[in-house]
Amino acid sequence: MSDPARLVGGVAGVAAGELIAAVTRSVGPTDAVSRLVADRLPLAAVEAAVFRLHRRDKTALRLTSAASLASLGAGAAGSRRSPGTRLRRAALTVAVTAVALRRPPRRPGATVLVAVTQTVVAAAATGVARRRPIAASATTAAAAAAAVAAHRRRRRAEAAASSTGPPPLAAVPPTDGAETWDHPTPLVTPLDQFHVTDVNFGAPAVRRDTWRLVITGEVAHPKQLDLATLLALGTVDVDAALVCIHNRVGWERAANARWQGVPLASLRDLVGAKPTATHVVTRSVDGFTISLPVAELEASGLDAYIAVGMNGQPLTTAHGFPARFLVPGLYGQFAGVKWLTGLDFTDRHVPGDWERRGWPPGAVTARTHSRIDGARQVGATMIVSGVAWAPPDGVAAVELSVDGSPWVTAELADSLGPLAWRRWRYRPVLAPGTHRIRTRAVRGDGQVQDGEPRPPFPSGVTGYHEVVVTVADG
Repeated sequence: MSDPARLVGGVAGVAAGELIAAVTRSVGPTDAVSRLVADRLPLAAVEAAVFRLHRRDKTALRLTSAASLASLGAGAAGSRRSPGTRLRRAALTVAVTAVALRRPPRRPGATVLVAVTQTVVAAAATGVARRRPIAASATTAAAAAAAVAAHRRRRRAEAAASSTGPPPLAAVPPTDGAETWDHPTPLVTPLDQFHVTDVNFGAPAVRRDTWRLVITGEVAHPKQLDLATLLALGTVDVDAALVCIHNRVGWERAANARWQGVPLASLRDLVGAKPTATHVVTRSVDGFTISLPVAELEASGLDAYIAVGMNGQPLTTAHGFPARFLVPGLYGQFAGVKWLTGLDFTDRHVPGDWERRGWPPGAVTARTHSRIDGARQVGATMIVSGVAWAPPDGVAAVELSVDGSPWVTAELADSLGPLAWRRWRYRPVLAPGTHRIRTRAVRGDGQVQDGEPRPPFPSGVTGYHEVVVTVADG
């Protein structure tokens, strides 16, 4: 951009919009535009971005969106053309921001305020920057810092609100006998390390006191339940791994938790679900929907829950506070929405958002997989350890091969259940030098993990995880 004043104005406009969004507790324009772009990108582009950028995919899109908004604002504010041209560019800036911000939960007043403020401030800051460039740049930097700080305070407040609910739901942490192993993978993943993968750029804020779960459709008694009424139905503990369908071989987009949730069967009984209620459409407060064939899942032995806690604590905002729909054993993308607000029982499949993005309909069970998480030399021994999962039958064995040698069986920790991951270790004595170690899992029904490398789309990645280790002399 040839005019530095326009750049300052554009950045100032974005900062002002973000600051207003933080104060009004609405979605920021940068995150809203990022979500809009992600919704419109071709599936192949999304998959390529996730693969190449991994954890940095959302950060890259946020930076791109912020730069685009700043450029739009600068173009409207800094045009030296006719007033009509400037007005059209300003209207375009407002329209793009407003369209991006219109997703549920809708807040029309905040949307208009954010969009207009962003455009007006960009114009004003550009004019000031032409007269007093140093002062305008300093003020813009301060506004950007204030917006970042305000969003951080908001996220901390939301996290605190989601952790001040009912007392811990599971007082006794699970054990599997591997607690004395040398540096094992945690049996349950700490919440601050549990992967967060969704289409949102910033979790929607949900108030505990106003949240309701609306149950409609093929039911005799439609209901609206507040959180206390939902919890009064009774929760159960379920040990299960949650795997993102974008998880590549050896990636960390898989984690294990002791979930607390209300069985969907309890809700079906409460509302009098009809025999025709074979599917359920799960709806999020942000408007996202996922449709599930609950009758088919129950027949296959997979149960559904309204999850309200993880590892003995209420759900965090990032993980779907105050409730999320969960079918343990399915890939997270197919297991139901976070920030659940509606259940619509239907007599047929209703396409959800993932299908409209190009993913196959129905539900996809997480593929059997073994992952190597550590390899440490202790004396003459190489201690290799990791985890494996194999829903719905559970992990019966984990096998390893060194430098292409025949597969040997690893030592397994006790099983928490067929839907949870299982810790394992292998302690070979290897000659000094470099070695290639690969692993695979065997399901409870005898099926061996698929070793043919395939990408995540459309039904989950396949292939063996392998690492290269170096054994030192002595």
